[in-house]
Amino acid sequence: MFTWLFSLSLLSSPASAGDYFLSATPDQVPSGRDVGGLNWIRVFNNFDDGGWWMTHHFEMAGVPGYNAAPMTEGLEVDMGSRIRLAEYDNQKDHGIERCPDGTFLHIYSVNVTNDTARAARYTEDWEMVAHGTVEEGVDARAHNDMPVICSEHLQGVAFTNHMGFSATLFEIGPDAEVVDTHELDVGAHISGGAFTYDSDSDRFLMTANGEPGLQAIWINRDLTVDERVNFEPIPSLDRHFWPQGLMRVGDFWLLVFLGEEIPGQYLAGDGDVYVAVLDDDFETMETIKVSDNTDGSGMGSARPSFARHMDKLLVAWDKGFQPHMSVITLDLVALGLDEDDSGFVPPEDSDDDEGSPCVDDEDTAEDDASGGLGADDAEGGTSTAGLEGDSEDEYDESTEGEGIKEDPCDDGCGCTQAPTGSSLTWAGLMGLLALGRRRR
Repeated sequence: MFTWLFSLSLLSSPASAGDYFLSATPDQVPSGRDVGGLNWIRVFNNFDDGGWWMTHHFEMAGVPGYNAAPMTEGLEVDMGSRIRLAEYDNQKDHGIERCPDGTFLHIYSVNVTNDTARAARYTEDWEMVAHGTVEEGVDARAHNDMPVICSEHLQGVAFTNHMGFSATLFEIGPDAEVVDTHELDVGAHISGGAFTYDSDSDRFLMTANGEPGLQAIWINRDLTVDERVNFEPIPSLDRHFWPQGLMRVGDFWLLVFLGEEIPGQYLAGDGDVYVAVLDDDFETMETIKVSDNTDGSGMGSARPSFARHMDKLLVAWDKGFQPHMSVITLDLVALGLDEDDSGFVPPEDSDDDEGSPCVDDEDTAEDDASGGLGADDAEGGTSTAGLEGDSEDEYDESTEGEGIKEDPCDDGCGCTQAPTGSSLTWAGLMGLLALGRRRR
């Protein structure tokens, strides 16, 4: 009985140390002016200037829009340097992912009924280079809480269809327009889930709500479903949902999701924020709770996400139109990484004279002459010229009859893959007390 009560108390407590999570800062609102009235928070590491980027929905002069603002390692947001991204009347939900070449793919919904979706592409410096329509006025799908993928093999967004547990995947080309659509037999409600590519297995991985717990859906490169795995990171939770953040770190997966201990504890879309370490079989190695919500208040946390820089994992969510965050210190050795693994490695500078592999020399010369963004203009030597032009030129029809476009990386177009880290280990991490450790 004592053991059960002790375990229950840990479940309800703020974060504490374990084998993989060494420590976590308390639930906090970032400092800085104008950090209220924000939602749909996402975070990314800022490898150029240190610290982080915080993207967020915010209404300016009566027009809703998405924005990016730099944030220090101490979680101080510089709204004076805020960058306005896509804006549109009745703009609603957002999904945004960093692509392997350091650029960003942004999908957002429009209208109260979420019957419309649009796409935008940005350089690594948040300059918009393309904007397009995914769907317009289509009631068959809810375009909110969208899983977005931007990998070296597939870039696009998936939406849950209202009829049945299928999903429609829209491939997004360099010009932010749809180049193809595919029906996914996922058998799950994927809104609020994550979508990524796993280089270890050469498959795509999607997370969704499960019965009970959560579900991992492995999808082959030809977009056929390979296998489904139901798992419960914390069996004692009454409900798991919104598994929106997913990343491989060394030999394991990190997953951020919402959970409820008590039925109806918060509003339908709210919960507490948990991060789990999972193995490749989705067995729970460790979990940690980072939010600090008040029971009975009726308000919990929503829309969790995270980003990593070396051994720091920044977990972010919104609550009551304010961003909330916690910084977890990871044991990279235990996770199977080197201490210098940064969490994202941008493409190396290129001093060659060949320019972008995605455009010919004549196109590059025209861009330079017109003052446009040429192959050498993007910071870090990363060309965004390949994001412009006719999408069908970039994604030719497959000759293998797989129903999916050819891999654009076969032509060397902006497909540098961020490494998952080396197998070298390191010494010197301070051992911390393992209070609050939970293992399945």
